[in-house]
Amino acid sequence: MKLDLKQIFLYFFNIIVLILCFYLIKVKTVDSDSLIWGAWSFSELLISYPDNIFVRRGLLGEIFETIAGDGPSYSIVQNFIFYNFLFFMFSSSLFLYLSGIKLYQYSLFLMSSFGFLNLVSYDIIYHRKEVFVFNLFIIFLLLLRISSNKYIGFLVQMYLIVSTVIIGLVHEGMLIIFLPFFYVLIKESSIVSYRNFKLENFYLIFTGILSIIIVLNKGTSQISNLIFENLHPYDKSFLKDYTVDGIRAIGWSLKRGLVLPLRVLLSGNAFYWLYILGLQFLTLYVVSFNGTFNEFKTYIVNLHKKNPFLYLPYAIFLIGWDWGRWFIIIFYLYFFLLTYKSVGEKRSDKNNLTLGILVLYIVLSLGTIIPECCVSWTDPKILNNIEKYVGEIKFNY
Repeated sequence: MKLDLKQIFLYFFNIIVLILCFYLIKVKTVDSDSLIWGAWSFSELLISYPDNIFVRRGLLGEIFETIAGDGPSYSIVQNFIFYNFLFFMFSSSLFLYLSGIKLYQYSLFLMSSFGFLNLVSYDIIYHRKEVFVFNLFIIFLLLLRISSNKYIGFLVQMYLIVSTVIIGLVHEGMLIIFLPFFYVLIKESSIVSYRNFKLENFYLIFTGILSIIIVLNKGTSQISNLIFENLHPYDKSFLKDYTVDGIRAIGWSLKRGLVLPLRVLLSGNAFYWLYILGLQFLTLYVVSFNGTFNEFKTYIVNLHKKNPFLYLPYAIFLIGWDWGRWFIIIFYLYFFLLTYKSVGEKRSDKNNLTLGILVLYIVLSLGTIIPECCVSWTDPKILNNIEKYVGEIKFNY
């Protein structure tokens, strides 16, 4: 009877959290007349192909502009964000359920700093393009579950190619982050390879060529200005107080992108990001692994030894400063990968969480809000100290 009451409590807890997420995102998107979730994300979603000029990240914006016609894209974007994130919550929960995740693990996930409620409450990531990419990724995971049939296997391969092209056209940075996880899933799945040519090798070559094409069309400041000037006045009004936004970033040079992470490293906040990295793996252990913490550490080390490509996503930290959102993306990718792999692996059904680890996890989760971008927008403190002695030093970011 005690067990039944605990299960009932967890069901009610999960339902209440999901309903609250639904309410909050509805209030912040389709029911809102203001841009609650941020001008940068809004501008990035409006990047299009001005005068049929191909430029990176322009696919979604082109679709929104086409649907809007001569009108503003604001309401279309708000509806997209609302339904896109709802689908993400539904599809990821469905995948976790089909993968056999336990009810208490799902509850602990919802409670975490990476859970749906934190993302919606603090306007983190739900309005970003990567949620759309995640939906494509989760559909791929669900298709893999039924890919043993050769006809379904061919469908999965076609979906993989088409979805990868779409991901590249939506946000080229997502190719860097998602590629290794696609690769590992392809390698370990039952998708048919052709004779001696493995699908995962073809996928690497294909993605490499696609990345080069997109990088060569990174855009210029002139194209950025053209996109901005072509916006509807109502859409443009939300960006009038900003000199830098997602549209204008299209024209940024590679040098400028490399300078951004230096500002994070020199700001004095490097330890905080190491803490977030640790919290990421602590959360993964609590919500996705049945076994001791030492077994989990061994499992993670062996997973990376077997698949060194999994280190590649961390390269994204060298070309920008949106470190918070990237940690969140990488967490979800590990979460889905570990959950997917757990179905075919023999693991204990016993809950091995100690009271100490559980208390630590809950305290850290409730006390941590992961910033989407940066801990501080101020100039790096180290540079300010150096300026006192050697003169003016500025990074033009």
